[in-house]
Parts: sequence; C-alpha cells; structure tokens
Amino acid sequence: MRIIAVDLGGTRIRAACLDEKLNILQRRETLTRPAEGQAAVLGRIEDLVAAVWPGETEVFGIGVSSPGPLDPYRGVVLAPPNLPDWHEVPLAGLLEGGFAVPVRLGKDANVALLAEVAHGAAQGCRHAIYLTLSTGIGAGILCDGRLLLGHSGLATEVGSMMLLVNGVAKRLEMEAAGPALAR
Repeated sequence: MRIIAVDLGGTRIRAACLDEKLNILQRRETLTRPAEGQAAVLGRIEDLVAAVWPGETEVFGIGVSSPGPLDPYRGVVLAPPNLPDWHEVPLAGLLEGGFAVPVRLGKDANVALLAEVAHGAAQGCRHAIYLTLSTGIGAGILCDGRLLLGHSGLATEVGSMMLLVNGVAKRLEMEAAGPALAR
C-alpha cells in the first residue's frame, strides 16, 4: 500500500510516494510558476503525481498540502495570495477524477503540524502550535489531540490578520512574509 503526498507551494511543487509508515520512497519537485496560470500549475501537479506513482502497487490515496485559505471539508482551494488565479478551485475533486483514488486537501501549516506530531518534534504531544514563515505566513494548532479547523477550515488563517500600517489596513503576510522581508 502506498500514499502519494503533494506539497503545493507558491514557489515549488513537490510530490512523493510514501509507504504505510510514511517513509519517502520516491520524490520529485518543480517550480510552481503561478504566473503561468492555474491550468499550467494543475498540469505540473498531475505530472509530478504521475512521476511518483508506484506502478502496480495499490495507492491508498493522495494527500495535498496547499497554501490557504482553503476548505478542507470540500477539498477546495479558496484564494491563496501566492496563487493569484486560484479562486474556488476544487483541487481534491480534480485529482480524484484524474487518478481514481481518494484525495484529501489540507492547509500547508496544518499538514506540517500533523507531520511533526506523527514523526517530529511534537511527537506524543496533545497540544502544539506550528508557525510557518515562507511565501506566506501560516499556523496550525493542535488542541487536546485535535487539529483546530473551525467551521469551514479557516480557524488558523493568521496570515490573513489585518494590521494598520501608517493608517492603511494590510494583511499580515503582505507585510511580514518572505517576499515582504526580501523587499
């Protein structure tokens, strides 16, 4: 039994084939190039999944980590600032249709938190907070052993918090994420 993992980021897309203990058996990556549009990025995701597909071995499903905001219940990418034309994209459904296995979509910071709980620094913890500062700013929160998602999966969208900067309302990640720090 194998699992396919996809990490969709604003800069890179990565895909891996994992065994049931989450050991990476095969891995590929490419640049996201979001300026080329949603269809081109979707094509790159599909190409990477196909490249790590294990042939005759059964695949349990595909797990996708994506920048937020997104709705993990519906498998829809809502409007991430680093993927400009991704508005209400039913990514899980599109991949299910193409690969005929179940697909689950999670916000990148939540997925990273779950990885830390499963195999990393938060292993065995019932409470943990994971913060990420990259192309965007994200957070994942584990409270009493449960991932904090909220009604529509937006509970920990810290990068979308509003700040007043010189009297102008701005999103936190537009002022403090990687690209802003580089500027």
